[in-house]
Amino acid sequence: MFLHSSVSFGSKFTRKSDGKPNVYTGADGVIHMCEEVEDPEVEVPRSLVVSICINGFLGIGMMLIMLFCIGDVQDALTSPTGFPFIQIFQQALPNSTAFTTGLASLLLVLLVSAVVAVTAAASRVTWAFARDDGLPGSSYLKEASVPRSNPT
Repeated sequence: MFLHSSVSFGSKFTRKSDGKPNVYTGADGVIHMCEEVEDPEVEVPRSLVVSICINGFLGIGMMLIMLFCIGDVQDALTSPTGFPFIQIFQQALPNSTAFTTGLASLLLVLLVSAVVAVTAAASRVTWAFARDDGLPGSSYLKEASVPRSNPT
């Protein structure tokens, strides 16, 4: 029973709501900027492979640490906070609210940083489509600032 529950929890922890693995999310970010890379035929595939390896090892490591640190799986899944990872942090050091708050804050900072990166990638892709007249209103979207040569 415990093995089944922990495997199920680990499986849900590393998957997005649509069932696809979450560990490799964002690995294609280098593709969005390949026009700005010197020697893209070599550097872009290398960056993709390195990104997938780093994200995979870190994701598996995080999942293993969470599974080894989890106390009662049912308590984590039915956490009063609504977030199982906060309950796992509380189980790891039960008398330290500062520890739990610090780790949750760290995850929040990482999430905000990821949102900034995704926004930058989306704006670059939008500008590239507009530059090639692939979007409605491309004439407005593809304008670039003359001194900086940046999209405006």
